Amino acid sequence: MGIIFFLISLTIIAFLILDNQNRVRRKPPIALRPNCLISRYPLLFLGGKKSLFYFKGYWGDLPCFLVEHGYEVFHLDLPWKAKEQRLESLHQFLLEKNKENLKFHLVIDETSLCLVENLFSRQNYQCVKSCLAITGEKSVTSKTSTRITSSSLKPLNQPLEYLSLPLKKRSWLWRLHEWKTGQNKTLDLRHYLHLKNNHRPYFDLILDQAILISEKDFFSQDITTGEPLHAEFKNRPSGDFLSPQELS
Repeated sequence: MGIIFFLISLTIIAFLILDNQNRVRRKPPIALRPNCLISRYPLLFLGGKKSLFYFKGYWGDLPCFLVEHGYEVFHLDLPWKAKEQRLESLHQFLLEKNKENLKFHLVIDETSLCLVENLFSRQNYQCVKSCLAITGEKSVTSKTSTRITSSSLKPLNQPLEYLSLPLKKRSWLWRLHEWKTGQNKTLDLRHYLHLKNNHRPYFDLILDQAILISEKDFFSQDITTGEPLHAEFKNRPSGDFLSPQELS
């Protein structure tokens, strides 16, 4: 009986690993939108909570989609689930980038929303030019530029912007991922951020938001200062992954 249980468990784990691998390999052709305004600063996608049900290619085809449109895109991985470790890793990363005078636009999902709100209520991180939270439509009731955290009731030191996408179908694997990471009714990134699933309208909404971010870059005073992009970004191919361990 123990051997049968072991073989079943091994089969399930192998299936989940192969599912994650196959999902990342799918790269459908991208129809480009012409004449998109490009942001001055890179877009840094923050990896959300992970589980064995969803751990590779967290943002799906979205980073590749934006890179194909000319944006400079990077990804920051944090520890899978541990709240305190994720909080401290992101805090140290932002402090280091403050010292290096590196600037970027941060993009998060709702699994990292409380994490970022917690940090932004403590201090202002100059390296973060803007922060966009991509959520399901039930997650945010207001699209104001600032938000009060329910835990501390302190105003945030820098604004958060929200893009709420329709929360419709959630695959059974995503529901298991939510259960494993302690989430509930979140936007199914596994399903909606893959072009092969015919969800181009979602990508276009996010591209519209990237263009708005670029417009703010263009009209900001920083555009005239000639601030150099940090060598850590300049010397990497767009889309490379960063990790907190690379801070040293």
